[in-house]
Amino acid sequence: MKRKLPKPEPAKSRALGITTGWMVEADYTIEQVMGRGKRVAVLKPLLSAEGKTHIYTPASRAELPSAVAKLQRGDEAAIIRFAKIYGMFGFNEILPENSKLNATFGDPLAWIWSHAETLRLCLDLKEMLDCERDDSLRNRLLSLTPSDMKHQKHPSPFLKFSAGAGVVQQFFSPVSKEDDKNVVRHLTGKILATIVSKNISGIFPEMAWLESRQTFAQYFHCTALIEMAYWHVANALRGGRVRRCERPGCGGAFIQTDGRQRFCPGDQDNKLESPCAVLARVQRFRQRIQARSKKGSRFEGVASRSGSADA
Repeated sequence: MKRKLPKPEPAKSRALGITTGWMVEADYTIEQVMGRGKRVAVLKPLLSAEGKTHIYTPASRAELPSAVAKLQRGDEAAIIRFAKIYGMFGFNEILPENSKLNATFGDPLAWIWSHAETLRLCLDLKEMLDCERDDSLRNRLLSLTPSDMKHQKHPSPFLKFSAGAGVVQQFFSPVSKEDDKNVVRHLTGKILATIVSKNISGIFPEMAWLESRQTFAQYFHCTALIEMAYWHVANALRGGRVRRCERPGCGGAFIQTDGRQRFCPGDQDNKLESPCAVLARVQRFRQRIQARSKKGSRFEGVASRSGSADA
């Protein structure tokens, strides 16, 4: 029996120029499968799971890049939690036609974590640019230098970053501790433009006829969810702002959609409060309780000593 797919939510993304809806299944699992001659751990939908599926519009999820960037290598449970909110990442969809795998292959975990690290770098660099932390930028670029080149006066940053279904290795212009901030910022801009450009190449324009208005409109279509994460970064590069979460223990970079945002955003379409904001509030509450407890203990100690003296 053919599964009946839910209707996509009203595409507020049309106003943003993206029409693509993305499927979220009721549950997901991680399996070991054979891929090109070796066993690979992949994320797959758990089609036997009970529960609702739904379609949403990734273009309306500005929190998507930071949500991917939070995925730490080795944490499989975090990938499952992510997929239950946002769906599959789209590995098979962005493979070249002559390299397509079986549609049931899934998203390789190593590939997901590689993109998480690449997006983390993008958000970190953009945040440093926005906050004009030029010394931090310089140190970050120098940290990308291969160890056998660190002794050179002007070493070249070497980047190994995810691009679509594969990995790109590329040298960039030399940088040194003596370079002024304009050189550092220029190189950072080139790196960001290169990474993002190579990851949004699958987003393409398409024309639509609007019968109600009797006119044409141009929209864009994406092939994979991971492309939309970089699409949001691209929007941030063109005038958006990235800042760091203020919750102690987090410090992750995220795209601000409101100048008042201080914490990593939550699930914006479902208007869920930021988990980091909730944790920060709990931490502050516990600190106040502990402070009151210590103050009470000091008072009791003073009262006890005073009573002994009176005796």
